[in-house]
Amino acid sequence: GCTARLDIAPRLAAIAGQGWQTLPIPLSCLPGARLDGVTAPFALSSSTPMRLTLSSIALTPFKETPCR
Repeated sequence: GCTARLDIAPRLAAIAGQGWQTLPIPLSCLPGARLDGVTAPFALSSSTPMRLTLSSIALTPFKETPCR
């Protein structure tokens, strides 16, 4: 398998309380990601309690944005 991790805590903190948001994450921001080895395209973990509502998760083409 292959595991690529990205800490999105700063992004989530920046948009907290602002209603529904779109949070694109370019695959280039996931060092070590190999699409041919994906067994779970999305996983979320937290070291502290949090409240988060997700409406959809998708792998879609979009204009590449820099990793933040």
